[in-house]
Amino acid sequence: MAEERYTAEEQALFDLEYRKKLASELPNVREEEIKAAAQRAAELELEQQRDAISEQLDSEVA
Repeated sequence: MAEERYTAEEQALFDLEYRKKLASELPNVREEEIKAAAQRAAELELEQQRDAISEQLDSEVA
């Protein structure tokens, strides 16, 4: 397969579109990662609370 060659104008258009796409998507990616991190933190907190409640109930039964 032959390597494609782009004109300077085509390369400039590609670069512009690439930068625009990154600029529009990066905030979404960051927001998604923040939401995912918050979800993981909440799940960890709930797991810790469940463990504490379970231990408390076990000690009350014993």
